[in-house]
Amino acid sequence: MNLPHQLTPVTLLSVSKFQPKTEEQATTRDVPEMLPSNDKDSTEVPEKTQGQPVFQHAEREPSLVTSIRREVDVENNVVGTSSGVTAGDSVAANVRDNVNSDSPPSLSEDLHIEESGTTAVVFTFAALSQVSIGASVAFLPVLLLQLTRSTTTFLNTELHLIHSQIVLADCLLLAGLVIALVASGWLVSTIGRRCSMIAATLVSIASWLVHALATDVTILFLGRFLAGVSAGFLKLSVTTYIMEVIVVSNRGRVLVCLEMMKIFGSIISYGLNLLLPWYHIAFLNGTWMVVCMIAFIFLPESPAFLLIKQKEEKALKELQRIRSSDSKVDAELQIIKSLNPEERAKCTSLFGKPVISNTITILGLLLLSVFCGSPIIMIRGADMLLYTGFGWRMEAAVVLVLICLFLGCLLLFCLVDEISRRLCLMMSLAILVVVNIALGVISYITSHSITDATHDTPMVLARVCLILVAAFTVTLGSHTVPTILAAEYFHAYCRPQGLSMFFTISVLLQTLILYLQPLIEETFGLAGLHWIFAIVAFLGIFYTNYCVRDIKYRTHKLSNICHWLYKENFYEPRPLI
Repeated sequence: MNLPHQLTPVTLLSVSKFQPKTEEQATTRDVPEMLPSNDKDSTEVPEKTQGQPVFQHAEREPSLVTSIRREVDVENNVVGTSSGVTAGDSVAANVRDNVNSDSPPSLSEDLHIEESGTTAVVFTFAALSQVSIGASVAFLPVLLLQLTRSTTTFLNTELHLIHSQIVLADCLLLAGLVIALVASGWLVSTIGRRCSMIAATLVSIASWLVHALATDVTILFLGRFLAGVSAGFLKLSVTTYIMEVIVVSNRGRVLVCLEMMKIFGSIISYGLNLLLPWYHIAFLNGTWMVVCMIAFIFLPESPAFLLIKQKEEKALKELQRIRSSDSKVDAELQIIKSLNPEERAKCTSLFGKPVISNTITILGLLLLSVFCGSPIIMIRGADMLLYTGFGWRMEAAVVLVLICLFLGCLLLFCLVDEISRRLCLMMSLAILVVVNIALGVISYITSHSITDATHDTPMVLARVCLILVAAFTVTLGSHTVPTILAAEYFHAYCRPQGLSMFFTISVLLQTLILYLQPLIEETFGLAGLHWIFAIVAFLGIFYTNYCVRDIKYRTHKLSNICHWLYKENFYEPRPLI
């Protein structure tokens, strides 16, 4: 919405705080602005505003028409920006003045930002490129299924795999993934987001060609290593890029979409297993990555990266490509410039002021996410279904778990930008507590039963349903939300390094818990394993509630009865870049 002509940029810039109207003037559509506070009573709402969103648009005078709020977060301090501002330097100075301020800064008028059609194209190909990651993970199981029927390769040679070679192939995939995640943080911040995505697709194309033309185990090993490198490189570069070009109000959904596409890639691979030989599946995936690479060539570069490289004119042109014609790109550009210093960020920047608080929060959340059993359910959920004795076929069990994971992402897609990231995460952890307690009780009863309860139909059905609910719940929050928060917590100048650290530690912790699972199960039993996961998930609820700051435009307001359970701990407004 456009502001009236009589409101000049100087007038708007001078509005630092809105004065609430008198009680007689207030209406349900005209509520005083309420700033977040660190006091214990910060969650209380005046009687007149109950049932309304926490942050409402307030008018300074009857003729002032406000536009949609777009926000900027400067670590623990918050500042808004004006939709009528055209003097970008003044906006930048206003942002910088609040960086070192200990008091909550004021809110000014709104910054009008909307996406253009180019942004939709960016999102489409960035999300669809993640299909290759899921296909890479599922390729080896699909290959093993087909080798039981035919060992002939594309070049008419014989391919055989023994158990030790299968384990080595998995290790090579993991090694390539970790190496890529460690190196890509530096590479993405050096050569740029778009060039990094193009390079990642080239590696992915090479890996699929090697898979398709593999004639022996050695070449297959090379393909698995390249698949790990391309997966890590593509994951970090696309996440960083998409975070910097998508409008704030859609970022949660877009980041969830990336996870959905990875799961979808695995589902498609198992579906194609019924129709095509494994080498044709590899060719098909390679062809798709060629399409993505061509699309990436024509995509705009991240404006934030160009500003960090001191290419302001080019950054403005790229920003105009991904924003609508009536968006205030000049003001947005100056805000991005203010929040990202020109000096080059290093990995040590993540542990210096003011980023260290965000780094510690993310690492704590990552520990809780991994040790509440999320990787076990995602990676070994099919094995857990087979252990129930229900008579599953392996591929059927895998596809069923993948579908539950996909449906969890689909629900998160609908909720993440509506009720906040923290509520989704806490809801997921709460369900995991109940599910793991129930699985532990069933395992305890089964192991201590005098009669054979392993094939007791009600017990088996209950365990199957609980495992599927757990798979659905993991992607509803405990696995997916930490990634969203990690992408949003770090500003553009250190985002590649921050995501590199986050993804690398995440992969290593997931590998650790997978190797610790047999040891824990042997020591405490299967029931003890589930109860440990339940305890960690229970602690994660409190950690999320009191330590994790949400980044949300409008935080869902609970009734007064629930205030003692849920602490509204959030940034207002959300970071712009």
